[in-house]
Amino acid sequence: MTEGSLVIDACVVADALIDTGEVGARARTYLHHPRVYVPELLFTEVSAVLKKDERQTGVVNGQTFQSLMRYSWISVPFESFGALGWRLRNHVSMADACYLALAVGLAATLVTSDRKLARASAGYCDVLIPGTEKEAIDHPG
Repeated sequence: MTEGSLVIDACVVADALIDTGEVGARARTYLHHPRVYVPELLFTEVSAVLKKDERQTGVVNGQTFQSLMRYSWISVPFESFGALGWRLRNHVSMADACYLALAVGLAATLVTSDRKLARASAGYCDVLIPGTEKEAIDHPG
């Protein structure tokens, strides 16, 4: 696992909380890293995924939501990275730009299972896709 700071996206957190198989296990390896940063919007995005999962499965995710709220990640407000996110909006969705901008601003590794985001982010920061043996995509600088 990487030694520096991580920015974990909502896809990875949702996989870790919901998936009981190999995908979830790989994602869970990053949740307890000592230096995890997340944009505030992560909690809204993951909560929306939990709600959708409830509707699809009929399984109430109240305890899973409480688990999400107990993580001691450093939650960063939009004002801290929003200007850079706005500049990146033409390369990725605005939500994805928040994760990318935060990773760039912190010189952190972006952890995502979204391969499209990983490819778009590679020119800006190190990117790690859970389940890979090393940092999957290294930025050129």
